[in-house]
Amino acid sequence: MAKPESDDSAESLKALTQKVKRGMGRLIDAYQDGLIDRIQFEPRLAQAQERLQKLNDQIATLVAQQSHQHDLQLVISQVETFAKMVEGSLEQADWSTKRQVIRTLVKQIEIGSEGVKVVYRIDSLPFVQAPERGVLQHCWWGAQPHHR
Repeated sequence: MAKPESDDSAESLKALTQKVKRGMGRLIDAYQDGLIDRIQFEPRLAQAQERLQKLNDQIATLVAQQSHQHDLQLVISQVETFAKMVEGSLEQADWSTKRQVIRTLVKQIEIGSEGVKVVYRIDSLPFVQAPERGVLQHCWWGAQPHHR
């Protein structure tokens, strides 16, 4: 399976980061060995540090974008699963049930001069997966025998 383009970009940015760090190390060694003087050393080190900071910022932005994209894919998958679950059921549901489903999914409806915009309540991960063994598996009282 091929890596997405953004993974290649992240890898190339990380490689550039390592190259800049090695260059900074060589520059420091050259200064310590007396091969360059302070007047040459300081601006070159400042440039390298600025370049390193820019690369780290680009990597952080790319990682955040990848994480957001992954979250969106999860949301889409979960919404599609939800849609398949209720696909046939909504046709037989009464108006009250349909209205409750709409109120659950729709945050607001904005009506403007350009048209109507429906804003949904779906955040990054709206459908939390239930634990495999049941919802109360980690509750101390869930494991206790029930006495009435």
